[in-house]
Amino acid sequence: MEKRGIGSLTTIILLSIPLWCTVCKRDEISPITENPPHRIQLSYSHEDSLEAMEFALWLSGKLRPTDSLVSELLYNLNYLRFVYDDSVRYRDSLSVLRWGGFMAPWVVSQLAVKFDSVTAQLVNSGRYDAWDQFEASLRPVYFDSVDILGWTWLKFDGYLNPRRLGELYSALPGVIYAEPNGWGFAGFATFPIFPRLVGNNMTYVFTRGSAGPIWYFKYVDDEPYYVGTTYRCCDTLPNWLSEARINMENFTYWDGPP
Repeated sequence: MEKRGIGSLTTIILLSIPLWCTVCKRDEISPITENPPHRIQLSYSHEDSLEAMEFALWLSGKLRPTDSLVSELLYNLNYLRFVYDDSVRYRDSLSVLRWGGFMAPWVVSQLAVKFDSVTAQLVNSGRYDAWDQFEASLRPVYFDSVDILGWTWLKFDGYLNPRRLGELYSALPGVIYAEPNGWGFAGFATFPIFPRLVGNNMTYVFTRGSAGPIWYFKYVDDEPYYVGTTYRCCDTLPNWLSEARINMENFTYWDGPP
């Protein structure tokens, strides 16, 4: 894959090899229904709330997710953990559902931007003001000096979807390219959770490294079910693996509803 400046998959963490190389057409998304009144009361940590915000940014594909979607996903993921934390374990010791939190395929509220040479000089001298046309919350709070190739990082406050930010910033004068800062891997690390919305029901693949087992869960009528566990190298693979593969193949290409 050709690398575009500093922006393409430049944040390196641990290690990974591709899980599957096929890129599937993304699924249609339907609105998640309102919280039914019979749901049990769960307690959440601050980290749970931040996780749900990032999850909602990815699933909605919008610049900012709605509070109702954040609340829905906060419950959905943590109710799954509440039900299966104790019963689905890795080597009988570690909770599969707590091994790692949801992690979007890009860094929230950060952009890699490439400027033309004239505009790069304006940015470096503090004289570039084209982004002042945006509301204050959409303007960068920090950026590095533009490098010799014309690239810099823009960092923003709050929780913003970088794909939508990239669309806004690509239209500014002097900007050649604006893209999210995607995660890159080396070795056997991978995203810990691969969710997918099927109709009105969430499905989840949890992983233990790209060469380790995967665990598949799905909601049916507001109740979570543990479908099964498999190693991708096994001679006999379960029928549900084709569903789980879609979760994993579509994850980094999801861009929200059309």
